[in-house]
Amino acid sequence: DVVEECGLFRLLGHRAAITDIAFVFLDNGAFDALITSSVDGLVKIWDLSAQCCVETIPSHRGKVWSLTFMKDNLSPASTQTREKNSMLL
Repeated sequence: DVVEECGLFRLLGHRAAITDIAFVFLDNGAFDALITSSVDGLVKIWDLSAQCCVETIPSHRGKVWSLTFMKDNLSPASTQTREKNSMLL
């Protein structure tokens, strides 16, 4: 709930503003993971069932502004920085 600033749980890990969020959906339409990019240069993969970060990809040199996925919506393909540098994950 954005107005009340409350939710089911809070995921802590990024050191700066989050710039993009993507849910990873299962075949049944439910989602069980979240992938985020941030101004801190990190891409994080979150396990929503365990409510924790399961992987951090720190290999960006600058701010990460967006995420792009393969057609299956399960494989992150690349991320992009403001300088238009892309990185295959």
